[in-house]
Amino acid sequence: MKSTLTRFARWRDSTRHVPKSLREGDVETYIWGPHDCGPGCTARFHDGPGLRESMGDGALNRSLSALEVYLTWAFRMTYVRGEVINPTTRRVRYRPSRRLQLDIKQLVDLYEGAEDPYSRMVCALAAYTGGRAGEIKTIRVGDVDLGRGEIDWTRHKTRTDDVLPIMAELHSELERWFAHYAAANGPLRPDWYVIPGRHGLGQPGAVVYRPTRPRVHGCHTIIKDQLVRVLGVAPEDLRGEGVHTVRRSIARCLYEQLLDERHADPISVVRALLGHSTRGMTERHIGVETGRTERDRVLRGRSMLKG
Repeated sequence: MKSTLTRFARWRDSTRHVPKSLREGDVETYIWGPHDCGPGCTARFHDGPGLRESMGDGALNRSLSALEVYLTWAFRMTYVRGEVINPTTRRVRYRPSRRLQLDIKQLVDLYEGAEDPYSRMVCALAAYTGGRAGEIKTIRVGDVDLGRGEIDWTRHKTRTDDVLPIMAELHSELERWFAHYAAANGPLRPDWYVIPGRHGLGQPGAVVYRPTRPRVHGCHTIIKDQLVRVLGVAPEDLRGEGVHTVRRSIARCLYEQLLDERHADPISVVRALLGHSTRGMTERHIGVETGRTERDRVLRGRSMLKG
C-alpha cells in the first residue's frame, strides 16, 4: 500500500506545486489516463496511458483497493471544497494467468549458464535460498559463515531475523564467487555486500565492483535475462517474472522432493524456507492445496451413506 500511495502522491505533485483540491475526475484520470471525449464521457471506461497501462490486472486491482482505503479515510477527515468524491472505482475482471514454474534442470541451468560470475551468484542465491530481491541484495560477507553452513538472514517484509542453512550447491557457488570477488577487490571484509554495486558494464574488462554499496536496483533484470536464455522466449513474454519466479520454483521443487521422500509435513519445511506467516500463504504460493488433495484421496470411491 505504501508504494501505491507514494506513486499517487508523486503524480499529484507533478500536476501542481501545491495541490489544494482533489476532484473525482483527477483520481479517474490518474487511473485510466487523460481523455477529452466531450460531454457524457466516463473516464473509468477508458484504457488510456494511466495507471491501467503500467501494470497487470491483478496488480491494478490491488492498487485500486489501496487507493480506495486511503481516499475513504482522507475524505472523511477533510473537506474538499464541498465536493462529494466517490473514492471507489471499478475493478478489472480477469482470469489469473498461470504462473511460470521452473523445474530442477532449468533452475540449475539458470545459474550455471550465466555469462559472468556476478550474474551466476545472483541466480544461485535466488535458487538456493528462496529469498526476495531486497533480501538477496543486502546480504553482507559477514553474514555468511561457510564453516557453520549458515547465513544470517533478514526478512524485510516481516522485519524478522532468521538463520538459513546453506545447501551443498550454494556452498560451492559462494566459494567460487568469494574467490573471484577477492581477486577483483582484495581480501574480503565483513561489511562488504555479497552482491555489491558495479559499473562499467558493456566495456570488456572494465567492470568494477563497489563492495560498500549495495546493488541499487533489484535483481529482477539479471534473473529475467537468464530466464530468457533458459526458456528461449522473448523478454516481452516474461512480463512480471523475475526473482519471485525462482523463489516460487525452488519452493515447489523442494515440496515435491520432500513428498517423494515421504516427509511427514513438507509444507512446514517450505514455509520455513520462504518465511511465510501461514501455511495457506505457502500453499497458494506454490500452487498446492493439501486439504483438497487429502480430501480427494479419502473420499474418491468411498461408500459412506449406505451403511
